[in-house]
Amino acid sequence: MDELLRELIGDMSGVDELFWVLLQGQSSEWLSETCKSILHQRDPYFRRWPESHHVKVLELLDEFSRYRVIRNAVIHGVWYPYDPFAEDDLFPRPWGAKDDGSPVYYCTRSRYRKLDEVREMSVGDVTVLADKIADVQSRLISEFRAMVKHSNPNAGEPFKRWGS
Repeated sequence: MDELLRELIGDMSGVDELFWVLLQGQSSEWLSETCKSILHQRDPYFRRWPESHHVKVLELLDEFSRYRVIRNAVIHGVWYPYDPFAEDDLFPRPWGAKDDGSPVYYCTRSRYRKLDEVREMSVGDVTVLADKIADVQSRLISEFRAMVKHSNPNAGEPFKRWGS
């Protein structure tokens, strides 16, 4: 998703292709917030793209943000086969306690100046998360393709490397 966000930022901003140097290594949160800012700054009065496109892109970026929090816990957290803190403030499984046949683990993530958070997570939950992020990415690509076509009807197929 980060690679797509970098490409969208470059496309929306219309800057030189060397702009990617500034985008490499930025966090998903930074990239998502930058997409929102550029969309608003580049087209505050909906002259380039209709308001409906703005709304949809912002909704999709917000949806991705909700998944990003879980994704970051999965990627940056430490996994245990038991709740390491045995606390009541455990984050429950993200999609409910469905029996998907995979073992349940406890993922703890340390955050700067925040208490550690512990999430209950199964391997099946991670698969669902990956599918949900892929779905948001696909819908975001479709929305940006529609935006490009709206602002330039004669443009070729944008974002070809992302498939259909």
